[in-house]
Amino acid sequence: MEHELLNLNLDLPNHSQELKILKNKLLFDIEPKLKPFHSYDNDIPDKIYFNVVDEILEILYKVGGLSEVIFEIRNDLEEKYSYAFRHSPLLAKKLWQKHYHELHKPYNSIKDIAFSYLDFLELKYIEVNKRKPPVIDRIVIDC
Repeated sequence: MEHELLNLNLDLPNHSQELKILKNKLLFDIEPKLKPFHSYDNDIPDKIYFNVVDEILEILYKVGGLSEVIFEIRNDLEEKYSYAFRHSPLLAKKLWQKHYHELHKPYNSIKDIAFSYLDFLELKYIEVNKRKPPVIDRIVIDC
């Protein structure tokens, strides 16, 4: 028997506009910057590599900040499902985790794109430069 997720008033902010802007920035501003990396065959300059990486990390930082509200309600969500399905703890766990996952989806879809870009850049850098990219000692992002 399939159980529905609880209809809870979680009072979460609507980040759809901010997420749309960040996703568009990834797809329309950053993705075109990846195309030249396909044509590098001798050396990918560190400065060019890190400029694109920094832009991607800035988006990840912003998405992470927006998604903090979801992390903050995790325990509350678990408690509500545990109470509603107190006679079936395994079902309660399955449902609250599914609900939690659903709440994260809009944020995770953007994170997935960003991480795929970072993976591509790192693999391309290694392929072309025959070494791993230098380690970033510290990342400072002003938002």
